[in-house]
Amino acid sequence: MDQHDWCLVVNPKAANGASGRRWSALEPRLRAAGCRFEASVTPTPRDVEEVVAGALTRGCRRFLAAGGDGTLNQLAQALLTQTPDRLAGLAIGALPLGSGNDWAAWHGMAIESAPRDLARSTLTPIDVGRVEFQGGMPPRYFLNVAGAGLDGWLLARMEGKPHGHWRYLGEAVRGLFRFAPARFRLKTPDESIEESGLTTVVALGPRCGGGMRLAPGQRQQGDPMECLLVRPIKLPVNLGVLGYLHNGCLARSQYARTLRCHSLSIETDRPVPVQVDGEPVGHTPCRITLLPGALQGLMPAEKD
Repeated sequence: MDQHDWCLVVNPKAANGASGRRWSALEPRLRAAGCRFEASVTPTPRDVEEVVAGALTRGCRRFLAAGGDGTLNQLAQALLTQTPDRLAGLAIGALPLGSGNDWAAWHGMAIESAPRDLARSTLTPIDVGRVEFQGGMPPRYFLNVAGAGLDGWLLARMEGKPHGHWRYLGEAVRGLFRFAPARFRLKTPDESIEESGLTTVVALGPRCGGGMRLAPGQRQQGDPMECLLVRPIKLPVNLGVLGYLHNGCLARSQYARTLRCHSLSIETDRPVPVQVDGEPVGHTPCRITLLPGALQGLMPAEKD
């Protein structure tokens, strides 16, 4: 396998099983465009780890997730746990076949242009976030967003069930009635705050939950992470507050407090669930750190 070939991990279960059908339609288009790749079906995280390890041994340096944000996160996790000598120069990208595809949408990746994008392979450094836990748990990584509190709680409830934007939004609204706010203690190198809240979101990109926009979304590569403490919302919820979840205005409202930092420690008065890129991974306390330019990312090719 040449170092310029792409190793594709295909998750046929993404988008409630639709990704498998989408991949069957996309694969011949990629080959017709002259894209060089080797595809493997990887329905579980363990399968992804095994495919990545084998591809690295054969000299591959470019990896592509054909699925949704969860598939991309599994791939990133497998790459970022490699030793430093193997990690240098690794590239990652996404073919958005899932139900959310927030990272791909952030960077303008689309199925329609995938053959051209993959054939030209335009790469640029991308930032990564690392979440560290206590008790000897291995670190977890994210490319888009991490959160502690309500979002981690509802994603744990949704694990193994069909996902999608409206399902996520519906669970979030129900969570306002069922999830008790926690006392958050947030510490950065420059400041420390303690306040009651529903969740703390740490964002590299502007989107989550299949199109929701909680963070301001003004961050560029290399900038500090956008951190958002969402305060308790009194019930019943008016429709204006729900609109904040989609237009990026939540950060400027009375319901949120924002921070910008390269590292953040999160402590709570009780353990609350933590998620990375829509995947439940652990509980607070935790520490989140920005890793600037840790990977190369596949970006859309310029139009002719």
